[in-house]
Amino acid sequence: MSHNRNGVILKVEGLVKKFGNFRALDGVSLEVEEGKIIGLAGPNGSGKTTFINVVSGVYKSNGGRVIFNGEDITNIDSYKIVRKGINRTFQIPKPLLGLTVEENIRVAAVYGAKDKRKVKERIEYSLSTIGLEGFRFKKAESLTSTQQKLLGLGRALATNPKLLLVDEIAAGLTQKELKMIANMLLGLKEKGVTLIVVEHLMGFLDMITDEVVIMNAGKEIFRGLIREASNNEEVIRVFLGG
Repeated sequence: MSHNRNGVILKVEGLVKKFGNFRALDGVSLEVEEGKIIGLAGPNGSGKTTFINVVSGVYKSNGGRVIFNGEDITNIDSYKIVRKGINRTFQIPKPLLGLTVEENIRVAAVYGAKDKRKVKERIEYSLSTIGLEGFRFKKAESLTSTQQKLLGLGRALATNPKLLLVDEIAAGLTQKELKMIANMLLGLKEKGVTLIVVEHLMGFLDMITDEVVIMNAGKEIFRGLIREASNNEEVIRVFLGG
């Protein structure tokens, strides 16, 4: 755990991302306190995944700043961002299909490790956190889609992130699986990991978040408790097209 517990771990100022003339992010500013779970919701095309892609270094921004733990990390390479303590999952898991579960996690652990002696420990921590110890020698291609999502989470955890960005992990899960993953993410929060969770399922966000941020057209339109969001006129208009 770092020393700024409940200080601001992530500060995003005026973030802009353009694709041609389209502004996917149109001046987003957001502060995230350490040790919190923040939900990021909004209609398709509102900029949620683009936000994660810019913060994690997958995309370069066209303006604004990303400050992590007091350090400006705007537009630095994604592998450097991972080593500073930010990682993310993908909407569509991208495991190395020909490798086993353990090998997939090992690749991530080695990639993210400042200290190579910690690799084995990181692998065991990830496997136990995602509950796939019994599948360590199974090829990733033989897993169910839910297990592949868990493996994606395990790969992100293997790099020991302080900030974890979770992109639509709940889609297509059963109620039982939703509860399992909600408990897993709450368990990470208990261990001091800060999370930003992009999600369509408000019920899932309700289980885990301290606050939600609702985006529309590349801007934040609401931040607060989920039960307040459902009474907010602009949120209702955006979601229901009123």
